[in-house]
Amino acid sequence: MRHFLTVSDRFCMFNVGTISQKAFWKILKSRLVPEVLEGIVRVLLVRQPNGRPRMDFWVQRRVSGDIKNALYMKARHRREGTKVDYQLPLYKLKKIWKPNAETSAWRLDMYRNWRDRPLTAHPLREEDRLTRPRLVMTLNVNGLNGKMAELQQLLADQTVAVAAIQETLIRDYDYLLKFNDYTVYSRPATKGFRGQALLVHKSYPSYVASDNGDGHYLHVRVARLHGGAPWHIIAVYLPSGGNTRSERTRSFTMVKKLYKQILAKEKDAKILVLGDFNLPRHMLEKRIDSERSGMQCVEIRGSNLTFHRANTKWSAIDHMIASPWAKTLLTHARVQREWSTSSDHFPLTSTFRGIDPDQELDVPPVRYRFDTDLIKGHAKDIVFSNRWQLLPTDPIEDAEELNDSVETFTSIITETAIDAGIKKQVLRSKPYWNRHLKRFMARLSHYKKEYA
Repeated sequence: MRHFLTVSDRFCMFNVGTISQKAFWKILKSRLVPEVLEGIVRVLLVRQPNGRPRMDFWVQRRVSGDIKNALYMKARHRREGTKVDYQLPLYKLKKIWKPNAETSAWRLDMYRNWRDRPLTAHPLREEDRLTRPRLVMTLNVNGLNGKMAELQQLLADQTVAVAAIQETLIRDYDYLLKFNDYTVYSRPATKGFRGQALLVHKSYPSYVASDNGDGHYLHVRVARLHGGAPWHIIAVYLPSGGNTRSERTRSFTMVKKLYKQILAKEKDAKILVLGDFNLPRHMLEKRIDSERSGMQCVEIRGSNLTFHRANTKWSAIDHMIASPWAKTLLTHARVQREWSTSSDHFPLTSTFRGIDPDQELDVPPVRYRFDTDLIKGHAKDIVFSNRWQLLPTDPIEDAEELNDSVETFTSIITETAIDAGIKKQVLRSKPYWNRHLKRFMARLSHYKKEYA
C-alpha cells in the first residue's frame, strides 16, 4: 500500500457533510468514469482544522492526469493561465464525473499541505479594525473595457469593502476580472445579459453561498463585516426595458425567495441586497412588500437619482435592500455625484455604523408557527433527529430538573422543526377587509368630504 501511495496523486472532496467512508466509496463507484475509478488506491475521511470533514482519495498517476486536466492543473494550464478556479463544482467535470443532485454541493481539488496546518486565532487589533474598509457601493459601470484602472483607483481612494458592479460587458472568453486587494465573483456577459461582478475586500473572508442558473444575482457570504455572524450579500442586476418586464419580475421573485430561505434558516440573518434593479423606488417598495417579507429599502439622504444619461430624464433605479438586523448596522445611503466615473450611473454607497458589538439593537422579534399540514410528512425527520441525544434519560427528581428537561425538549423540537421546514416564520400580513366593510369605509370617506 505504501508503494502505491508514493506513485499516486491525492485529491480532496469538500462539502461532503457527515457521509461515511463506505457511503462515499459507493458514490465514487456510481459517479466516476470507469477508467478513473479503477485507479483509486485509497479513501480516507479527514477532519479539517476548522472542524469540517472532507474525503481524501488517492489516484494512481497513470489515470490521475484526466482529473488534473479537468481541474486545469497540468503544466500547459500553469503556463498559459486559466480563468477557472481550481476548486470546481462537479457538474463542470463531466469528463470524469456523472453529476447528480446528491453531489451538487461537492467540490473537488488537489491536496495541498497547507490545508492541514493548525489554525491559530489572531485577535484583531483596535487600530486594524478602524482602518479596514467599511464602505458598501453599487455602481453600473456601463462597460469595464478601458475603465479598469479608473475603477481600481476609485476602490482604493474610497476604501470600499464590498462593491456590486453591473454591466461589465466582459464575456466568458475575454479575460479574467482581477482587482488588487479584492476577491472577485463575476458572471460573464451573454446574450440578453450584460454581465456583473461582486468585489469583496480581501481583509474580509468570503465565499459563494448559493448558485443560480439565470445569472441575475450573485449570493456571497462575507465574514467580519460587522455584528458577529457573516453577512449575506446579494448583488442584483435585473433586466432593463419594457419588453423584459416578465423576466425582471421572475428574477426579482427568485431574489425574494432566496431572502425567505435565508431567514428560515437564520432568523437573525444580516442580508444586504444591492444593485441595479431597473425599477423606480416606489415600484420596488411595492414589490418587496415590507409588511409581509420584512425586506426594507435603505433610506437615501438627498436626491436618489442615480441614472443620468444625456438627453434622458434622470431616474432612481439603483437601490439597497436590507433585512431588519442589517439595516440597523448601516448608515443612510448617499448618491455620490462628486465622484468622477465614466458611466451614466452615479455610485450609491452606505457605510457600516460604528456600533459597539455588545450593544442591543432595536430589532422586531421574529415569531414562528408550526405548519400542521407538513408535520405528518416530516415525522421521521423529527423522531430520528440526532438532537434527541441531548435529552437526559435519568429519572427526574425535582422541579428544577423538570424545568431543564422541558427547556431542552422545547429547543430540540423547535430547531428540528425549523430545519425540516415545518416551523415557519410568521410574517405580518395586511389587514383583511371584506367587501361590505370596504363599501362602508368608502361611503364614510365620501360623506366626510361632502360635509366637511
